[in-house]
Amino acid sequence: MQLFLYVHTHWDREWYLPFESFRCQLPSLLDRVLNGLDDGSLPNFYLDGQAAIITDALEIAPHLADRIKQQMALGKLSAGPWYILADQMLVSGESLIRNLKLGLETTSKFGKPAMIGYCPDTFGHSQDLPRILSGFGINNAIVWRGVGKVETNPVFWWQSPDGSRVLTYHLNRGYYQTQFHEDKSTDDLSKSLKTWLNHSPETNHLANSYCSFIDGALCPVGGDHIFPPKDFSTTIESIDEKLKGEGIDTWVIQPNDFINLLSA
Repeated sequence: MQLFLYVHTHWDREWYLPFESFRCQLPSLLDRVLNGLDDGSLPNFYLDGQAAIITDALEIAPHLADRIKQQMALGKLSAGPWYILADQMLVSGESLIRNLKLGLETTSKFGKPAMIGYCPDTFGHSQDLPRILSGFGINNAIVWRGVGKVETNPVFWWQSPDGSRVLTYHLNRGYYQTQFHEDKSTDDLSKSLKTWLNHSPETNHLANSYCSFIDGALCPVGGDHIFPPKDFSTTIESIDEKLKGEGIDTWVIQPNDFINLLSA
């Protein structure tokens, strides 16, 4: 079996704090991420599917731009394709199209955009999203909220009324997984991670995280306004050693690389 992890943050531009309060935290987030990518303590990192994280931060800390470009060129840092993660039920279809167009254009100034329909925290989805994504050459999606029960596997074809469809992975246990940010032993972390691969009838509430197509599961590492966990590479090496003894391979992967693997 295989366990795929992706390290990320989920960043609301404005929520329980005003926009400027959250934006002031972004340079510190990016600095921590870039330092971790530089010294190898962080294998890779995903900037929540939205280019606005980069542009908002650079308005305060423009000196980070070259480092961002360097890590995106290496494939260790990824962002986009959206400009922001919009709630699809509150905006028009044209707004979503312009959002995606702007996101791809903005991200391209720093590196290759992640070509995935990443919508982890949308409370409702437009039936035309597969059509919109397909129009930009994106043939997949990763979602959480707003999806009904998916039987057997967390993978399904999402189809718009016009027939456009995208291969979709359902994060049925959510994007918010902060166990690596907590004071847990590697034994406890290993035990927790194994539940993502549990697909016995007795554990239906966990079953859909296992995907038979890849004999594995995708597990997020991150949450709302959270910096990357410290010493992540060291921790995951220890966990990988433990799980290999149980026939489980552990990979830290970018979401777009995972979806490409799923599509192969």
